[in-house]
Amino acid sequence: MSYQGVPKVGRSGLVLTGCVLAILCAVSVLYSRSNRAVASAKSPSSHSLPLTFEVNLGQTDSAAKYIARGHGYTLFLTENGAVWSLASPTPSKSKNQSPRSTSSALRMELVGASNTLQISASDRQAGVSNYFVGSDPKQWRSGIPHYGRVEYSQIYPGIDEAIHGDRQQLMFDFQVAPGADPSQISLLFSGTTQISTDDSGNIWMCSPAGAIALHKPIAYQIINGKRRSVDTALRSKSGKVMFAIANYDKKHALFVSPTLSVQDYSGELPASQSQAKSRDLSLFVLLFPAVGLAFFSLGIAHSQRKVVCLMLSLLCFSGLVTLAACGGSGSGGGGGGGGGGGGGGGNPGTVLYSTYLGGTSEDEGFAIAVDSTGAAYVTGKTNSLDFPSASNAPFGNFDVFVAKLSPDGSSIAYSTYIGGGSEDSGSAIAVDSNGNAFVGGGTKSSAFPHTVGVVQGAFGSASQSGFAAKLDSSGSLVFSTFLGGTNSGDTSVVDGIAVDSTGVYVVGGTSSTIFPTTAGALQTSLIGTNAGFVSKLNLTATAFGYSSYLGGSTGDFAAAVAVDSSQQAYVTGETFSATFPTTAGAFQTSCVSCTGTPDAFVAVFKADGTGLVYSTYLGGSGKDEGLGIAVHGSNAIVTGDTQSSNFPTQGAVQAALSGTQDAFVAELNASGSALVYSTYLGGTQNDTGTGIAADANGNVFITGSTSSTNFPNVNATQTTFGGAHDAFVTEINAAGSSVLFSTFLGGALDENTLNGSGALGAIAVTGGNIYVTGNTTSTDFPVKAAKQGTFAGISDAIVAKMTP
Repeated sequence: MSYQGVPKVGRSGLVLTGCVLAILCAVSVLYSRSNRAVASAKSPSSHSLPLTFEVNLGQTDSAAKYIARGHGYTLFLTENGAVWSLASPTPSKSKNQSPRSTSSALRMELVGASNTLQISASDRQAGVSNYFVGSDPKQWRSGIPHYGRVEYSQIYPGIDEAIHGDRQQLMFDFQVAPGADPSQISLLFSGTTQISTDDSGNIWMCSPAGAIALHKPIAYQIINGKRRSVDTALRSKSGKVMFAIANYDKKHALFVSPTLSVQDYSGELPASQSQAKSRDLSLFVLLFPAVGLAFFSLGIAHSQRKVVCLMLSLLCFSGLVTLAACGGSGSGGGGGGGGGGGGGGGNPGTVLYSTYLGGTSEDEGFAIAVDSTGAAYVTGKTNSLDFPSASNAPFGNFDVFVAKLSPDGSSIAYSTYIGGGSEDSGSAIAVDSNGNAFVGGGTKSSAFPHTVGVVQGAFGSASQSGFAAKLDSSGSLVFSTFLGGTNSGDTSVVDGIAVDSTGVYVVGGTSSTIFPTTAGALQTSLIGTNAGFVSKLNLTATAFGYSSYLGGSTGDFAAAVAVDSSQQAYVTGETFSATFPTTAGAFQTSCVSCTGTPDAFVAVFKADGTGLVYSTYLGGSGKDEGLGIAVHGSNAIVTGDTQSSNFPTQGAVQAALSGTQDAFVAELNASGSALVYSTYLGGTQNDTGTGIAADANGNVFITGSTSSTNFPNVNATQTTFGGAHDAFVTEINAAGSSVLFSTFLGGALDENTLNGSGALGAIAVTGGNIYVTGNTTSTDFPVKAAKQGTFAGISDAIVAKMTP
């Protein structure tokens, strides 16, 4: 090669730079290897929920003897091995569309296992599974027990195996009797796209749904009461995995315990290796400025700089290719940010039951209420023709469903459809002291059931009407009324409902200029394009106590309502109106962001509906919306979401916006003039609070949606983000000064609400227990003591009961 025309210092500089590049690349390879070794040596983090095995009594293919559900997979134990059904999310085309899943199977066969081996289960666990899928009781299975271990006896001469673990990882304990040959153990994996061994001796198996790691086993003997380690390694060839075991005392039993973990759902590296890749990339980033400085300080000519840049790029690219495995992109985790972190000093919460609820199509739970016995009442929408236990036939496209679950979640007291010929949805529910359920929502059906003598018996020409309905303790319809305008194109919906001994309180939104209002009410005409409304019905829905619009000159919506002992209605929602009605002395009397983005609001209606106790905006310069409200004494406690970096805070457990959007929790004093406390609640991605409840002591319980892997995690029942969107359940103390409990609740795909934000829809608290509902597209949603233990359709409703 000719260097003519290049100054001498440039030629030497080029050569020197080439040497520097070679040295740096060598360093990077060593650095990469050390990082991967450190990363792969770490055990994967696990969920708090233990893995339990249920006997197959006909709820799945007869080849499976036991079934378990872990984080992102379902495990089927067969006579000669195991099958993992892995959940692999397919990205949605829009942010409001839930991911769908495709499944791929990975099989492990015990090569040469005895045909006479025995399989049994031990370590009986609390709770049972109940499969009430569809409407045919002959297909239901109930009372299926759960166990903590499954044992295979005499899989090879003198060798037994026990399987146990948690939702993230499995332990395979092989016990080799004195004199038996451990080289008989051979595991054949199929369904993999790639098998590789890392520097720490762990074997990585990639499938279309993600990476599975078989970790280097622990091997030991107990001799004279002392445990003695035995060196062991994994060896793989043509899909078979065997143990290479060092010399040991064959007069004593040998124990070999490898761990297998499902690491990811997208064919990518597990988190630990992604972090190692991130550190490797950091090294490359650090190298670029150093080499760039060498270009100029060594006097390399401009034309040769391009050559060196190309050399460096190729070398760095080759480094990245070396780091890639399983086709992964190494996108990394959720990063840092406020509010995350490990659990506090208390005991972890407990899931008492968690169940799917649905048929073979789409089912979504939007609201929940609980009676004094602990029975849960759930409403939402379904287009499943076989929604479980429904006492009647479906009516149209989507129908409202109302279901009552027993206090332990093991049976359905009643379940019913409510609907007409079009689309109907239940979005709010309340229950009185006699077990009557009051349901609100929206209907597009002119034939939606309504009863004689109610306040509105006609749908008219509306596009959609709100409704309010009452069911007695057996699930029979007592009354049902439309609630909305009747002109062509009118749209109304009920989004919140509450009940006391004097009436039924409903709130929502309407675009109708003829929404039914009452004389003397706060606001009897529509001012803007749409408004919130607040209506009080008597207990038979034959008359209004009052009915009022609530809004300003632009657009407004009332999302939730609670009522105190003085029959005052507490309402929250969102407003785009700078003229929204506020009261003198209220905490925030002007809208900060009403030019294109909404503020949340809190308004308290007098008992007769003629005026306001107070009304205030609540927000900063970004989008803010109130979605849930509770009352403790005379204080309003609100949750929702905010994109405002200047959202008002007071005594906050999280004082700053952590992601693009965080949930918020705020308590106002009885006059609405000041915040008792106000805090952000979230991680580095999008978070939304959708439901809130308070106990007798003023402790606050919030549920909602998170896509943040670092959402606050305290005494959690599920410590690890499941994927896509997870629900969260959080408890904050009465002073608002600390998070007492906070957990993820979700599987590998989406846990959604009506607005597509990805959350559980509602929360209720009674007797120290938390009840939540929502819907899921995850086949691995963590179920326990389930009424319905299996995902049945496109999406299922979910119901869970837990203690913090």
